[in-house]
Amino acid sequence: MIRSKLRLRDVLRADVPAIYGALARDEKGDDRLVRRTYRFIHWLERGSPRAVQAYIVTPLPLLWAWRAGNGSSADEIHKYYLRALWREQSALHKVGSLLALLAWLPIVLAMTAWSSWLNGSMVRRKTGKAIARQALEQLWFAARHGMLPPWYYMFEMFDPAQQPKAPHYIHRYELKNGLLQILRRKVPPSDRSSTQNKIAFLKRCKRAGIRTLPKMAVVRRGKLNLRKGMRDQFLAQDLFVKPARGRGGEGAGLWQRSVDGYRLQDGLPVPPEELLAHLRRLSKEKTLLVQSRARNHSAIADLSNGALCTARIVTMRNESGGHEAVCALFRMAVGDNRQVDNFHAGGIAAPIDVATGRLGAATDWGLRPHHGWKTHHPDTGGLIEGRILPLWAETRALAERAHAAFEDRHIIGWDMAILEDGPAIVEANGGPDTDMHQRVSRDPLGNQRFGELLAFHLRTL
Repeated sequence: MIRSKLRLRDVLRADVPAIYGALARDEKGDDRLVRRTYRFIHWLERGSPRAVQAYIVTPLPLLWAWRAGNGSSADEIHKYYLRALWREQSALHKVGSLLALLAWLPIVLAMTAWSSWLNGSMVRRKTGKAIARQALEQLWFAARHGMLPPWYYMFEMFDPAQQPKAPHYIHRYELKNGLLQILRRKVPPSDRSSTQNKIAFLKRCKRAGIRTLPKMAVVRRGKLNLRKGMRDQFLAQDLFVKPARGRGGEGAGLWQRSVDGYRLQDGLPVPPEELLAHLRRLSKEKTLLVQSRARNHSAIADLSNGALCTARIVTMRNESGGHEAVCALFRMAVGDNRQVDNFHAGGIAAPIDVATGRLGAATDWGLRPHHGWKTHHPDTGGLIEGRILPLWAETRALAERAHAAFEDRHIIGWDMAILEDGPAIVEANGGPDTDMHQRVSRDPLGNQRFGELLAFHLRTL
């Protein structure tokens, strides 16, 4: 693959697609310090399976976590996280957490300066709000609600209409760094299902009669595991290759077949045997899953630049033990990336009305001024806002039915493809990102069904 050097400038500019592309292509570059710093941030986000932990800096609301709340689901979730963060620490670590509060102001000031540098001028032009005023608001929301400065811009807290919603946002770090682990710890290890291992995940779905994108081959330790007699058919079509373990589409690639051989994105064509040799080499470091290319339903073909679009549907176990879809969004690839539709790769997403399948306007992650809000696809011109997805009732029902095959999970994020002959599951995420849904809907999950069910499950532990 073509090597793309990761630059410090990309990190400072929060150029997530550039970071994502470089990390996916090359693990052994001469910019290891930058790479290790970025991976360290990912490590901070993953949390610990043994204890709740803080993310970057101890949240200042920890100081008043034991005050009476307002009774809302979001407030209950915030307080559960903060109290567990304190409760699960040793006496020495509690002292350390209190001392770490001394670093709160300088760290948040640095993050405020960085976020304002990225977004302040754009917001000033759009709203007339001075950058100094934006900076003060970032400090306030970080102190009062634990919303760190980058999320001030992601959730558009500079808009007065958005500011009253601040207490109801469920923060990514609250889930990733503790609450999901707390829920998971209540399930005996022998009863835990895997969503990270894509091969094991596909096998479990097959046993349960859940439709997924089928597996064609597995490449492991330099060996291609393919059914006998399938070789010619295997090399006569487009192939989608991804690591058997991974997240966010990292390391995935679409190899398109032509008379010249196989081509990845806009790279040079390679003969089929050379592609196989390449996959065998890669598989010595990580197992690869190979699938045939899936194509979007014709009714949404104009919402794609060539990559497969997916609906991310979050399902949760409800009070009666059933499973229901609580929020959803539709992801689309744009620009030069025609491989995957993830936010990390520069894609955009639109909120889906769970009841009707109707799309809202689409946007990107919002860490820096780039796409803004789009009513039409930037590349194809296809209408996004107001579009009703085909086969939506069937797609939602498949996600809810699939959750029953992973009964130990309280919450799952499903990546669903809507194909001409019906929906199919691409993969699942046991720790789905709440930022995406709250960003594209401009509405916090804490005051929705998601927050109600999360608070219910925490309450019953």
